[in-house]
Amino acid sequence: MMEMHRAIGRTAAITLGAALIAGCGAEGTQGGDRDAAAGIDVRWEPCSATQGGGGPETSCALVALPLDWEAADGEALTVFVKRVRGAEATRRSLWMLGGEPGSSGAAFEAVVPELLALDPELEIFLVDHRGTGHSTPIGCPGEPFETGAAMGAWQACVVALEETWGERLQHFTTTAAAHDLGALLGATEEAGRSVHVYASSYGTVWAQRYLELFPDQVDGVTLDGMLDARGGLPFRVDAWHDAAGNALLSRCADDAACAARMGDDPRETVETFLAMLDESLCAPLDDGRVNRARMRQVFATMLQDEALRAAIPAVAYRGVRCEPGDVRAIFHAVDQVALMTAEGPERRTVSAALGMHVMLSELALDTPPEPEALEAIQDEAHVSPDRGSLYRALYDAWPRYEGASAPAALTRGATTAVPMLMLQGGLDPQVPLEVGQAIAGRYQGAHQTLVTLDPAVRGLGFGTGGAQAARGEAQACAMSMWLGFLKDPTAPVDASCTRSLSPISFGGSQGLAKTIFGTADLWDNEESAGDSTAP
Repeated sequence: MMEMHRAIGRTAAITLGAALIAGCGAEGTQGGDRDAAAGIDVRWEPCSATQGGGGPETSCALVALPLDWEAADGEALTVFVKRVRGAEATRRSLWMLGGEPGSSGAAFEAVVPELLALDPELEIFLVDHRGTGHSTPIGCPGEPFETGAAMGAWQACVVALEETWGERLQHFTTTAAAHDLGALLGATEEAGRSVHVYASSYGTVWAQRYLELFPDQVDGVTLDGMLDARGGLPFRVDAWHDAAGNALLSRCADDAACAARMGDDPRETVETFLAMLDESLCAPLDDGRVNRARMRQVFATMLQDEALRAAIPAVAYRGVRCEPGDVRAIFHAVDQVALMTAEGPERRTVSAALGMHVMLSELALDTPPEPEALEAIQDEAHVSPDRGSLYRALYDAWPRYEGASAPAALTRGATTAVPMLMLQGGLDPQVPLEVGQAIAGRYQGAHQTLVTLDPAVRGLGFGTGGAQAARGEAQACAMSMWLGFLKDPTAPVDASCTRSLSPISFGGSQGLAKTIFGTADLWDNEESAGDSTAP
């Protein structure tokens, strides 16, 4: 993978001539009336709708764009775009911006058929952020690997990036990607078609930066789970998960079935379980697979899934009870969560290097916390992905971008009249509600609407892993609002469905019990089914 990244990087850094084009085919679209689109000729050629198969009418293009938008006549890189059209004549264009830093447009491939079935007049554009997928990817030795890889792998990554890219790495930024998006939109726009942007998580930072640069280019923007540049995600991610975990456990205390087993303060029961692991008081669990750190990471992954999060109290309850059936159930849960985070086909186009680059350059605080403070947050948490210490350890060594490319060079929040639908989950561990509310406060124009979906993790949650896996009533509610917004962004948003969203059901269905524990009941084993008191 690294050799491919290096080869693509060398060949893509070409000199721009009269045409900014890569790819071939009979069909082309050229220019809008925006300066950014001047001279860009996008040539579409047939390609697969997904990485491994066919599907609807699909075309792809590799487009040469400036490596440095302040030196547009200099070196170029290539940006990859996939276009998938519905069955009917196109009336709306939708550009989808990936959520995880470092992710590519492939993260949305699974949802494209559903969207085209719901709105066959759509054409959907999946664009790979510069540095990911097929857009001049930057990579580390040994990729693909997860964000939580060993420190040695990341240190080798820093060396490889500096050797391969040097100062050119400073152009793989959110601002540059926003310029790319504006140029591509301008070059592909067609009369009679409305243009919309959907963005989730980090994609909302990308979209907001785009709106700062192109405040009136599109007809509507949807921000789903809003994040902020310099908002501190890398250093706050552990605390945010633990806070969301506390909120979940508070709802457990208000639920009769959950409180009957977990007591008045479910957090105490969770701590009892973790303390038992510390002291090896449930001997069958003491085989090296389960400890405090591993379980708080398991809980963090479960918390991101709207179905599995309801089982977090039951894991702790079973751990305290520590019967043979409970031990089997907990090991099953740990294995299931590991399968959830295993690499899928879309992960092959993720750039962990670009993800870390954006995290530490764009999303980190200007003044990072002391390492000891982040370690204390992890140690005290009951729910945490345990990422803050890793980000802090890399912060000083990483070749972060600064100067003209940094967020400080632009305003905090765009001045735009573009209609916006802003969706925020009420229990999102990665994007807290208060963060989304603060961002929405910048967008108070006509037809700019914030909708909170409680107790959802995310609104639509496209391309965001666990949040997308459980498509329940909250997602159906968000979908109904969004489809209406796409058809008429200036119409009032009917958010009445948010008032009837069901609370989290901690009683647990047989399906949930079977999935997470491999059992018929979420809380009890056959040998203890008659006892529902808290341990």
